[in-house]
Amino acid sequence: MFLRNPVEEDQLNNSLKRHWAIEVYDEVPSTMDVAEEKVMATSSPLLILAKKQSSGRGRQGRVWESPEGGFYGTYAFTTNSASTSFGGFSLAVGLSLVRSLGIDVDLLKLKWPNDLVSHDGRKLGGILIDVKHKSNSTIALIGIGINLLKISTKNIDAISVEELSGKLLTPIRTAMMLSDGVFETFNIFLEKEFSFFKAGWLKCSYGYNRRFVVESGGDCVDGLFRDIGNDGSLVLETREGPRVLASGHIKRIYAADD
Repeated sequence: MFLRNPVEEDQLNNSLKRHWAIEVYDEVPSTMDVAEEKVMATSSPLLILAKKQSSGRGRQGRVWESPEGGFYGTYAFTTNSASTSFGGFSLAVGLSLVRSLGIDVDLLKLKWPNDLVSHDGRKLGGILIDVKHKSNSTIALIGIGINLLKISTKNIDAISVEELSGKLLTPIRTAMMLSDGVFETFNIFLEKEFSFFKAGWLKCSYGYNRRFVVESGGDCVDGLFRDIGNDGSLVLETREGPRVLASGHIKRIYAADD
């Protein structure tokens, strides 16, 4: 597993100090919680990076498993606008990650709404967005977890950067690869929202034109994945007509020939 490397951490700070305040930990309960607590005390965007999390946060209150051997980080921004719409922001961040990791797009895909997966659907990473509106400002937290090293053979639904591409990345090296793209994505999104990123996201999407079953709002919706809305909504073509899902959990994606 990874040991703290002061030389590598100095390289991280030197390469990113123009945009970021950076704090690196051996272990925290959750990088999201630490970032939320500390972001208001700095004038710069903040990156909290940990070798391990004991209570990592996933979507819908789930626990994100965070053993050593992965990238666990939260990027935190503040903006003076309290009215910014962040619909589709997790998708825009996902596109940034795919481009920054430098893995062939035929191998690495984006699964709606917030997962990085291999071409055969195994999960490589995930994104959690938490936006908190204050009276005259907004805090945006971007939690990112990525499997870097080979996964236990017991978990057949997961894959790592090492297994997918052969790259051996440390969390610090991964942060150096990702951070400029996250910074740029946030600032472009504030001005242009998700519509600017939509075409690129669709090119990297997993399951396009395939049949999805999605649990959303207590219903199971069955239809063909045809599009993404300008707010990041999933558009399915069902027997009753188009269904637009702002949120949901994909329960099944059928094979292309089903």
